[in-house]
Amino acid sequence: AYVSCPVMPPYGAKAKQWSVEEVQQFLAVSGFEQYKQTFGENFINGPRLLKMGCHTLPQLGVRRFDHIKKLWTKIKKIIKVSSQYEAEESDPERKAQGSATRIQSLARGNLDRRRVEQIKKERAEREREVYLQMQREQYLEREQAAIKIQQRARGMKERAAVKKLQEEGQLPGQLRQSGKQSDEEALEAAEEPPPAAETEEGAAAAGEGEAQGDEARAEGEAAAEGGEGTGAE
Repeated sequence: AYVSCPVMPPYGAKAKQWSVEEVQQFLAVSGFEQYKQTFGENFINGPRLLKMGCHTLPQLGVRRFDHIKKLWTKIKKIIKVSSQYEAEESDPERKAQGSATRIQSLARGNLDRRRVEQIKKERAEREREVYLQMQREQYLEREQAAIKIQQRARGMKERAAVKKLQEEGQLPGQLRQSGKQSDEEALEAAEEPPPAAETEEGAAAAGEGEAQGDEARAEGEAAAEGGEGTGAE
């Protein structure tokens, strides 16, 4: 015997029969549990929910624009499902067609769920590959940074060693430069005037020479005068 399997109506199809508690449950499922108390205090049941408009939500405490937009979208969906369900219930042929459509949707849903699982698995693998690639890149960046730090430290040590050799005068270039400086200093020393003591000794010697020269000239003049006198006699 063929036994028909009843198809469960979609969520919200019987929203017209919802109580206040069921409306609050709808808010919780939709992610707006913070407004349950306000809706309950205003006795918002299924019929009132279906008659609500977008402008009614701020009066019930929903004042954030993004919350109004999202909650009103969900309420409109409930209104649409409820109206379609009522139309199917009033028309047997349309009801059968709607049931067949829901059965096909459920069958496609099973396939879609498997496809979704496969997509999730592929996405997880891709995310894992991206994560590993990022880890490898970060490791290479850290390794390059460490190499640069080592090179910088090595350069600082080399500069310190060169500076130390320069201070000690042990660099080859510095030795040649030191020799040139010593030659130049020798030339400058040769061009410098003699010390004061040496100048005084030279002056004294020059004075003695001049005195001796004067004496020699005086003797020569005396001898010349004597010769002239003898010749006259």
